[in-house]
Amino acid sequence: MAAHAVFRASAFAKMDAPWFLAVPDAEGGWGEGRMDSDIAFWHRWKAAGNTLHIALRVPIGHVEMVTSWPDRRMQRQYQPISEWNATGKPEWAWS
Repeated sequence: MAAHAVFRASAFAKMDAPWFLAVPDAEGGWGEGRMDSDIAFWHRWKAAGNTLHIALRVPIGHVEMVTSWPDRRMQRQYQPISEWNATGKPEWAWS
């Protein structure tokens, strides 16, 4: 079963751009207390006066930006952007 989301174009016209912009934590970093870009989008959506309704048979996924790295076996591995912002390149990544 394919999932579909339906949005009115006029709802996006009411929103300030950029729509997907992460918000750092109180200290200006990307640790606990930050707001990832997808969550910030929904806050901007609501601030623009838009509403959201759920259809029980239409699942809506969660988008997460990741970096991809080859590991030492040259297999692709993913690292969440929030982790990359906090710690940089992972030790397990191939150099």
